[in-house]
Amino acid sequence: MKVHRLEIKTERQLQDALDVMYMEAKSGKRNFYGLLELARNPITIVTAIHKIKGNRGSNTPGVDGKRINDILQKDFKEVLALVQEQLDSYKPNMVRRKYIDKPGKAEKRALGIPTVNSYCTPPNKVLELESWLHS
Repeated sequence: MKVHRLEIKTERQLQDALDVMYMEAKSGKRNFYGLLELARNPITIVTAIHKIKGNRGSNTPGVDGKRINDILQKDFKEVLALVQEQLDSYKPNMVRRKYIDKPGKAEKRALGIPTVNSYCTPPNKVLELESWLHS
């Protein structure tokens, strides 16, 4: 599937494309072209941001002390350029380690809290690869 030839202008079109990719991956097709272009698409970035905002822990500051709302107060074009640049040269940042209770147990488990910037980029990559990874 040549993803870079798809015209994605709405979140619905993105979801439809991901559904097609999922079905193709499930049937054994493993060649997808243009995934980085799909990840850099403003609609994909907006969708990833919506998923991050909906996450229960989205207001937890990362190791850099920033929250998702700190990033969202910037101009849309600035956020878009920031995420696109990070997609092109992604290196994960340090994470803040926090220990949380395991439900129903006295034990605790480690939780890594990333920076907002590195939190934006992987979900975006997951969105583009989601259909391939789930098959």
